[in-house]
Amino acid sequence: MKRLQLFSIVTFLCCCLPLSVANAQSASSAQISGTVVDPQGAVVPGAKVTATNQGTGIGRSVTTTSTGNYVIPNLTPGTYDVKAESKGFSQGLSKDLKLNVGDQNGEFVLDFLREERIPVVARDLYDVWPRKVYFFPRTGKVLVKKLRSLSNDTVGQREHSYLERINQVTASGDFELFSEALAPI
Repeated sequence: MKRLQLFSIVTFLCCCLPLSVANAQSASSAQISGTVVDPQGAVVPGAKVTATNQGTGIGRSVTTTSTGNYVIPNLTPGTYDVKAESKGFSQGLSKDLKLNVGDQNGEFVLDFLREERIPVVARDLYDVWPRKVYFFPRTGKVLVKKLRSLSNDTVGQREHSYLERINQVTASGDFELFSEALAPI
């Protein structure tokens, strides 16, 4: 029996504050995504991939697409075991995958800064706590606060308020990564 391999089982880990009000019920969530391939590198469509939280014992399963890809969204940050199963293959298992708040966002920002040749003088990434970040474009000052206790309703209300403010700003001119018009209140 062929041994099922998990290729890029943790291609991206994403933990972030919700991007829309519809997603506000999961204030700090993560996702596991990747591609399941056989030993020769061929994709395995229809494989069952299960992520089980070691702390709670709760598992979530998905089936790979026709291209062998899968995404398990809205996972609570923590440590997971990920299992892949498909007929004709031995089970594949990846243990102790840590999902932290902001992994994908952190990698995006670090890649962007590296690409733009902007030096990183300090960083606070890869933890189980979400952060609130204030950036002041005129001074370059950054304030970071770990949100150790925050209800999902509070996050949803803040995201909704921010979305309303974004919709009131007229886009014009050059692209601005940080706009003073959208600075935190």
